[in-house]
Amino acid sequence: MLLKNFKKRDYSLLGEDSIKANELGLVNANWYKCKISSTDLRDLSQKNNIRPLFDTLLWLFLLIILGIISYTYIESWLAYPLFALYGFVYALGGNSRWHEMGHKTAFKSKILNEIVYQLSSFVELFPPTQWRWSHVRHHKDTLIVGRDPEFVSHRPPSIKDILLNFFYLSIGKLNLKRMILHSVGVLDEEEKNYIPDRYYKKVIWEGRIWVLAFCFIIGLCLFHNSILPVLYVIGPTFYGFPFVFLIVITQHVGLNDDVLDYRLNTRTFYTNYFIRFLYSNMNYHLEHHMFPSVPYYNLPRLHEKIKDDCPPAIPNLRTAIKDSVISIIRQTKNPAYTIFPKLSKEANAYFYGPSPFCFKPKKK
Repeated sequence: MLLKNFKKRDYSLLGEDSIKANELGLVNANWYKCKISSTDLRDLSQKNNIRPLFDTLLWLFLLIILGIISYTYIESWLAYPLFALYGFVYALGGNSRWHEMGHKTAFKSKILNEIVYQLSSFVELFPPTQWRWSHVRHHKDTLIVGRDPEFVSHRPPSIKDILLNFFYLSIGKLNLKRMILHSVGVLDEEEKNYIPDRYYKKVIWEGRIWVLAFCFIIGLCLFHNSILPVLYVIGPTFYGFPFVFLIVITQHVGLNDDVLDYRLNTRTFYTNYFIRFLYSNMNYHLEHHMFPSVPYYNLPRLHEKIKDDCPPAIPNLRTAIKDSVISIIRQTKNPAYTIFPKLSKEANAYFYGPSPFCFKPKKK
């Protein structure tokens, strides 16, 4: 009954809901932010080069070590779990570093930031400039239907699309298609909706460089009559992405659309040091969205500053994944199903904003 009465939304950036979002004042709107002193925020926003350089080199060192060990056992059954671990470190480490360098908040040095951004974008197969501006839009209009290009799941969810993205097949196909189109000077209309035209040339040249890189890697495979080059580069993005997807869905899935309060649409969870290292502290995702100028290595401190005005952090990654997966399953039957994290008595009330499309809990 609920599914029948539910009006499906237009998630494209050029459709009816995009126009409605603008009319309602949801575009580039003023969002609720927890109170924090300007002194504390300025201190937390300080960048350095030592911490991100150490973390980046440690990530690359782990990849080299895992790559060597995997090659040593290439003819053994142990190659399967070793390459799975390599793919996990490769894809999750690349994803979080693409994300952090895209915000330009990790390194104090702009040059180091851009070098690591270009490297991690290739690791994740995210066209660099296109995805940088896609993510800018995601932050400005987080989970605003018709505006945010980075919805992981729609209402109702498409299980087929989710399974394809679980193995990076849908989004990977789109990114590779865009890379080829960019190399011949073509950007699609949705890209033009969020990429400033002054960056078009950069997008095109990045596409051409990527095509050359792909040709080189494929050439190595043909020359050596071996798939090993692809097992170490490009391939891990696909076979390592299921691990990334399970963690990424914890960020927003199951929470509210069309609201102007990150506490209603973004999760924070606690996890162990190894995941925090690979994920660049993005488990503190609510804090990151509310104050994106704060470098990833200062997010735990920011969390302590504002946690009394936020929902309690989910205790572990397993619970965060469980909540996200259950919400996807429930939304296939009831698209209006929404998780409302409970606030403490000391916290300010949620700010839903002007949209009639958001969901509010029923009054008891």
